[in-house]
Amino acid sequence: MTISKTITRLCLGLITGLFIFSCEKEEFQTETLDASQSTIIPAPISFDELERKALGAKEWIETKTASDTVITWASVDGFYYERFGNTINGNPDTGVGETYSIWFEDANYIYVIKDADGENVALPKWDINTLRFSFVYNFTESRWIRSKEVRYTRYASSSDFVINIINIPSSHINFAWFVNSREFYDDYRYDIFVDNEKVVENLTYTSYRNHIVSGLEPDTNYDIKVIAKSQRSDAGLRIKNFSIKTDTRTLISKFEVRLVEVTQHSVTLGYNIPEVTNSPTVNEIERFEFRYLSGSTNIRLGYADGDNTEVTFEFIRNANGDITAIYSPETRSSWLGTVYGVSRVFDTPIPSTEEMRVHPSALVRTNDPDESTFTNSRSGNTINFQLL
Repeated sequence: MTISKTITRLCLGLITGLFIFSCEKEEFQTETLDASQSTIIPAPISFDELERKALGAKEWIETKTASDTVITWASVDGFYYERFGNTINGNPDTGVGETYSIWFEDANYIYVIKDADGENVALPKWDINTLRFSFVYNFTESRWIRSKEVRYTRYASSSDFVINIINIPSSHINFAWFVNSREFYDDYRYDIFVDNEKVVENLTYTSYRNHIVSGLEPDTNYDIKVIAKSQRSDAGLRIKNFSIKTDTRTLISKFEVRLVEVTQHSVTLGYNIPEVTNSPTVNEIERFEFRYLSGSTNIRLGYADGDNTEVTFEFIRNANGDITAIYSPETRSSWLGTVYGVSRVFDTPIPSTEEMRVHPSALVRTNDPDESTFTNSRSGNTINFQLL
């Protein structure tokens, strides 16, 4: 009798254990990397289960706005996904992006459907900053198929991703940027988005420089985003978001520039002050900028005050009469500079017989106190001359 009861209990225990194991096996599907690795990778849930859970679990989806944490999945081939609330944008290395809608999210994956063709994709979220496989559902084989390896990241818009805005007129933005340091500028390829539309892709600047995005509307708010994609084939991705507002369209009237006097060592230019209307600040010229042009040479000769109507440039000549430097006692070297007197030395002397040009521009001050330069300008006519 005792032996019989013992056998019965063992059988029941075995059956119960098998039942629990079976339930756990159904609920938590996993796969192992290989014999040399101990990491257990959670697999996407079955499609039938996904459909059942998605019907009543919309509250699982965490909503994010553009100003919150940046959430991305980046692939080594340059493709990357970025999350916007309940939508995910897929951005290929080149070409037009794709839009996906989130329909379920659990601790391990976000399940999305491509809006264009209904493709089902499972994006891993169980391991941060490590390349892990995404999956695409194959309806013919009724199973998830491995797709791109992607690096899942979550971070705030990076403080070491620096944006330097040069100026924002009524129709464009002129700005520059770097990640970590200007010394490693060529570590990345860059995409630029305006209001979530890619306008530039795969810029490969080798050094820090300005970039202009044109075609903007006056007096309009824009969300700008710069994507830095690692050149090291490690799916590294950095994102910087910022917002701007273009100026109103300031109108600057034409102005004429004339030669007042030319000597062996100097040239004096005269000009009228143009009228300004519709300025966001004060309807007046803040500065005049002058540039010297000769052959391939193009250098800034500084800024004159906005109420100036005449400026003189002095030329230094060597024993052969060739020009080695130029000096302007009436201009300042920078927009906010307070010291008058700008000197420029030429790398190669300019022959005395060569025709030279000075190009002036009238500048209107920006309405953004954080900007150090102008936002609107009007060019005057270029003056050609030769020293006596």
